Amino acid sequence: LIQDKEDEIVQHEKDQASADAQRAGTKKEYDANAADLEAALEALNGAIMTLKASKKPSFAQVQSVAETVRTAALLADALGVAGEAAAKAAAFLQQAPANEVQMQ
Repeated sequence: LIQDKEDEIVQHEKDQASADAQRAGTKKEYDANAADLEAALEALNGAIMTLKASKKPSFAQVQSVAETVRTAALLADALGVAGEAAAKAAAFLQQAPANEVQMQ
């Protein structure tokens, strides 16, 4: 009877160690995703500030902001954090712009 309880304790300790390792891996992934999202938000805020600061944004500025928005939407879609709207936006933004000039 005592040995059975000791065996149960050992098994529960193994299960706990396994669960702890799994949670640590999940937290590491979450932290990486959170850092990616934070960087994307900072990039978007920077792009918005740039556009607001200029009275007439240049074509290059608009293209840069569009690329930043595209990257952020794709990141949100890949991480699954923004739902169906982000998925639709990402699909739309993945299309090459009609006026984009191909460089050779």
